[in-house]
Amino acid sequence: MCLGLFIADLCKAFFLSLLWAINIRTALKLRSAFVTIAYKKLISLKTLGSISEGEIINVLFSDGIRIYEAVVSATFVITFPLLLLFCVTYAYTVLGYAALSGTALYLLFLAIQRILVLKNPEPYLEKVRGTPHAVVLKTTSVSWPQYENHSKHHGATRDNHKDGDMVIPLRNLSFSLKKGTLLGVCGNVGSGKTSLLLSILGKMELLTGSVKTEGSFAYVSQQAWIFHGSVMDNILMGAPLDEDRYNRVISCCCLAPDLAILPHGDLTEIGEKGINLSGGQKQRVSLARAVYANKDVLLLDDPLSAVDAHVGKHIFEKCIEGELKRKTVILVTHQIQYLEFCSRVMLLEDGKIKEIGNHEELMQSQSHYAELVHRLEQEQSKIIRCPMKFFDTTPLGRVINLFSKCQDEIDVSLPVSIRGLLQYSLSVVIILLGSCVLVPQSLIAIIILIPGLVLMVMFFQRSIWKLKAMENISRSLVISHTSATVQGHVTIHAYERSEQYLQQFMDLNDRNLSHLNHFTCASRWLSFRLDLLTVQLQNVVRQATEAEGRFNSVDYIRKYIEESELEAPRKVKDSVPEDWPQKGQIVIKDYQMRYRNNTPLVLNGVNITIQPEEKIGIVGRTGSGKSSLGVALFRLVEPFNGAILIDGVDISTIGLEDLRSKLSVIPQDPVLFSGTVRYNLDPFDNYTDKEIWKALENTYMKDTIFNLPLKLNAMVYEKGENFCMGEQQLLCIARALLRKSKIILLDEATASIDPETDSLIQQTIGEVFKGCTTLTIAHRIHTVRECDKILVMKKGKVVEFDKPFILTQQQGSLFASLLRAASKIDRN
Repeated sequence: MCLGLFIADLCKAFFLSLLWAINIRTALKLRSAFVTIAYKKLISLKTLGSISEGEIINVLFSDGIRIYEAVVSATFVITFPLLLLFCVTYAYTVLGYAALSGTALYLLFLAIQRILVLKNPEPYLEKVRGTPHAVVLKTTSVSWPQYENHSKHHGATRDNHKDGDMVIPLRNLSFSLKKGTLLGVCGNVGSGKTSLLLSILGKMELLTGSVKTEGSFAYVSQQAWIFHGSVMDNILMGAPLDEDRYNRVISCCCLAPDLAILPHGDLTEIGEKGINLSGGQKQRVSLARAVYANKDVLLLDDPLSAVDAHVGKHIFEKCIEGELKRKTVILVTHQIQYLEFCSRVMLLEDGKIKEIGNHEELMQSQSHYAELVHRLEQEQSKIIRCPMKFFDTTPLGRVINLFSKCQDEIDVSLPVSIRGLLQYSLSVVIILLGSCVLVPQSLIAIIILIPGLVLMVMFFQRSIWKLKAMENISRSLVISHTSATVQGHVTIHAYERSEQYLQQFMDLNDRNLSHLNHFTCASRWLSFRLDLLTVQLQNVVRQATEAEGRFNSVDYIRKYIEESELEAPRKVKDSVPEDWPQKGQIVIKDYQMRYRNNTPLVLNGVNITIQPEEKIGIVGRTGSGKSSLGVALFRLVEPFNGAILIDGVDISTIGLEDLRSKLSVIPQDPVLFSGTVRYNLDPFDNYTDKEIWKALENTYMKDTIFNLPLKLNAMVYEKGENFCMGEQQLLCIARALLRKSKIILLDEATASIDPETDSLIQQTIGEVFKGCTTLTIAHRIHTVRECDKILVMKKGKVVEFDKPFILTQQQGSLFASLLRAASKIDRN
């Protein structure tokens, strides 16, 4: 019998491993087919239209891996009903009809047990009147109602602070909130933020203390709740329509551009759960409902996490600080940049109030809150605050991979592996303890097996780590290739190289899938050998090795966080006054700059003084250092030696934001972002419609934008592909006009514009930037002939700097020779 059981277990392990192997191979083939078909469709498109590069990367890689995971697990989902049928049949042959009745009773009990045990928690909210406080908690501890211990409520994350079998997410909380206060609540995942809001609403079970409230409440859940009906129905929620308040709510919640796109505006029907709205749109509708309700206290559970940064800024300023200014608001948020504007800040940790006070006090006290703010700011800004040399030397695919698949592994796959590891480890510990107590002799076998198991795992660890690292690196190459295809698909079509790029994609994708296959099969190799020992022990080791392999993504991100060099600080306190620079004088002293260590100097001993309001034309042959002067002015690269002074202030001593926010640049290659025309011109909502239209009029784009169906709310595709190159450049010039900076850098800003419009733009630049210091980097010499002075660069040095008519009269003048060469070309 023992031999028979061993053979049966061996066969089970063998056939289970065979099943895994077949599933993995099938999943790899299906994923390969899916991404290849998607890429083939991509490369065959004549134009990408409004499809962004990010969407394409997401479809090919995030959705592709979901297909792979679904196919790997599909067999077990399919076989479960068959296994249940087989077990019921076997039980019937042994027990007869009693087995069927027992099975039916079990299934029926599963269906109704949740309803049978439901009960409402005892009401505990104490409504008070005539006090200065809207909310008062005193030594309050709450738990989830018993039937909710393992459920979810509007996306809340359950905390695991247990007392016996009872989950206690909040312990001994005491605080009071004055009416009209904006309280920002922050803390790590599971610290009790959502539980705090629900306890104020009376949705928890009170263990100790008291909760007193005054006034009516509105609530915005972390996962927006949308019901079937129109947008207006979802906002009004049965309340009568007040058009003035309704329009204010639509505006402050930044819904106007979205309603303009919907086929019937705010009367558009929304499907169940808001299926035809994006996540950000649903969250803003949910927020609009709370604002329109005009309640005394608003509980907002992280409503800014689902929206873009510029929309979040608009909502915080216009809605939370504006429309809700006189309301009591409790804002749970992970967006730490908004906490400094809150009246008070509360930091929760493990269900307790770690710190509470205003932002300035907590930051000055070098508290846990200050550490949290500094740490999060550092983590969030590591990559985007890297100097230019990082982006010059790091492949784009590697950066995209960092923020897409590696982050997905950490957010999705790694927690599942760790959870499985903890569950199986606990099971093994209980089994081993039980075996040792009931059969002490089994301790001998355990002592013999454990060292062998440890040696096997140690041998395996290095291999699994290397295989996962190879899979990450090979995936970066596929993403880089896809990104390059998106950016150059027109050129690829023009040269008829679609088949070549498709073949390259298939080769790179096959290499990536090969590494993924090796990683997965290596895990199964160890699992098969451990199956011969015990299933539970095999599960522990398998989950441990998979978790360790996925930690490669953590290490990948950690490497960039800890090893990447940062730019200078964004802000330096009290470094310059708010109205700096007032004049716009630029003094460059013995300035030297190189782009990276061990590379030649691109600027070598530059010494010039530019007076306020002067118009300087910068000319020189390719590689002379013209554009490098602009790089130096914006401190995209720090100096090797020397200094640049603006109105007497050394720009290397002030924060980068303080410097760059005071300068404007109109680049040679126009830069537009996915979003509305308004967002591209005024991303921070600093200007009125009248000012925006005036800027468009000055750049001869008013008619073009006015004739669009949505005007300023018309969408701009990624990189501005629905505008011609000249129109893109005009929009960039309009954006610079709006900023009203004292110093303007134009890097051949009219290179993509026809001569007639070029002449008009040059006239406009002369008029609108009349009181500004203007630096014009020119590749077409005629664009700078009307400048006050000409700066001629050669090999990173200043060779001429004087008025144009003086330089043209000098013998051997480089500017004069460039001018003669340009005139000869024009005549031809």
